[in-house]
Amino acid sequence: MNLTRSALTASVVTVALWSAKAVAIGLAGGLGKSPAETPLFLLGLLVFVVASALVGAAAFARRSLAWRVLGAVVAFVALMSVCLVTGAVVNAVEPARPGWVYGELNLWVMMLVLLAAALWLRSREGTEASGTSLGAREGAGGRDRGARARVGTGPGA
Repeated sequence: MNLTRSALTASVVTVALWSAKAVAIGLAGGLGKSPAETPLFLLGLLVFVVASALVGAAAFARRSLAWRVLGAVVAFVALMSVCLVTGAVVNAVEPARPGWVYGELNLWVMMLVLLAAALWLRSREGTEASGTSLGAREGAGGRDRGARARVGTGPGA
């Protein structure tokens, strides 16, 4: 539970830092014109690496330590792949004189995929904890409950 909550928190912080970076760039009038751009990017990058590792580890939270480490590595590699693919797509479709937004699209896509993964893990954990998954609903009612209630209550008991 704490692993998933930490992953979600780190993902939200990543979104906040890189969004603040985008606002700073927009207010300054373009890339390289804001003194806050580099510190916000580097801090966001650090939190992104931590968040991606936490998301990967949280995906295998009920497994051994080796699985959680593998999950952290796979999540980071997957998110870097998302960044590379997004960058290639943006380069293919950008106009001749692209604005600063085109240079930031891969970061935005990457951080939103990270946030979506963390939210999905959190909702999966909440569903398992509350017993509202399909399997839990099937076992909670119907014939199983009635059969358990009748055990030991018949005339021969």
